[in-house]
Amino acid sequence: MTAEERENIPGSATLLRQMRDSSPSTENNLIYFISGSPRQLRSVIEKKFALDGFEPDGFVLKPSLSMLMKGRFRGIRNQVPYKLNALLGGRSHAPIGTKETLLGDDAESDALIYSLYADILSGKIERKYLLNFLKKTHAYKDQVSEIEYQLDAIVHEPTVQRIIINLDKNTAPGEFIDYFPRVVPVHNHLQTAVVLCLDQSVATSAIQDVAFEMLWKFGYSSGSLLRSVEDILRRQRTQHSIEAYLHVHRELSALEPIKPDKPLTKKAEKYVDEIQHLIEQITDRIAYLNSRPMPRSLSRTEPSKDYFALLKAEEKRREERKRARR
Repeated sequence: MTAEERENIPGSATLLRQMRDSSPSTENNLIYFISGSPRQLRSVIEKKFALDGFEPDGFVLKPSLSMLMKGRFRGIRNQVPYKLNALLGGRSHAPIGTKETLLGDDAESDALIYSLYADILSGKIERKYLLNFLKKTHAYKDQVSEIEYQLDAIVHEPTVQRIIINLDKNTAPGEFIDYFPRVVPVHNHLQTAVVLCLDQSVATSAIQDVAFEMLWKFGYSSGSLLRSVEDILRRQRTQHSIEAYLHVHRELSALEPIKPDKPLTKKAEKYVDEIQHLIEQITDRIAYLNSRPMPRSLSRTEPSKDYFALLKAEEKRREERKRARR
């Protein structure tokens, strides 16, 4: 598969640029790419990012060919020890106090892996529990040893702010209720932009820029985008304060009309006015929601998780997907 043939997730390139540029310090945020794709695809993936006008600060890809040559077949399929080790390895080199936002999907157990990683960083997972869990995932002994080595190199602190799971396989959002509130399942990256704006992790202009890309380059209608934004605003009401919604409302109200970096085609020019109208509609929706009584609140505290039960549920979902494809 060539870089041009690889599927682009609508809005992802613009969102990543916004995440990098939204650092409160003088330095940009760092963006790292961890994937279960084999290392042999690195040049293709790098070219794909270049076509999107974005360059990650680092790549971690799976040594699938090496595993195949060594007959480690379950290692090719098993994402838990591989991704957990990659995340911990990256964390061991990060400055103390560095905050993290993790983006994944529903195809490779990312909600499970990222939540486990976040709880390890927070000091909620005892070493014995983790080792028993890794045994349950059929991790190889050297993978377990590498993870133990990384555990000794990290500082335990609650640094994972948000985990976004893109519903690439159309899993129902309710399937992730055991991971709430830190995990937020989304149907597209405009919803991601809204959540991160409520978190104040990115500038509110991300909503405008991501929506513009989805309108112009990917053919979304403004009506479908508005419904998508309202969906995530309603789902997140019990997880964000009214002040967070008011902040986004103020910032959206003050946004200047979008100013593209380069001249647009006639086809694209019409979306400049359309996106301005969409932002006004989103602003109105936020004001309306803030005027309504709050739904019964879910707990905002992070519940303790039974990762053995979550692993079993994840394995069941994978089996159901396999049966559906047959």
